Amino acid sequence: MNNKVGCIFTVRFRYYDLRENKTKTKKRPFLIIKEENSTYPIDLTVLPVSSVTNRNRLNLYYDIEINKNTYPSLNLNRDISYIRTNKVQTINEKDLISKDVDAKVNGA
Repeated sequence: MNNKVGCIFTVRFRYYDLRENKTKTKKRPFLIIKEENSTYPIDLTVLPVSSVTNRNRLNLYYDIEINKNTYPSLNLNRDISYIRTNKVQTINEKDLISKDVDAKVNGA
């Protein structure tokens, strides 16, 4: 098993578009926090990394701010992004598109 925990991946993310009344996909970054089983394809527990354009939707307790200048190795697209710790999701390994960065600190 290739340990993906602590890495940020771009993921094919499914969502329901209310305006078009159908399921669509988009690319989103996610921080992987757990691998659920050991045989391919595995399920992954992940946290979304988001710019949160509407600041009223921020949760100061759960949303962890990450600054592009403070963490340049994360290759963030926006100056400020957030790890949304209250938005835990499960995805399948098949939906991983690319590894953006190994976010582990000192190999932890």
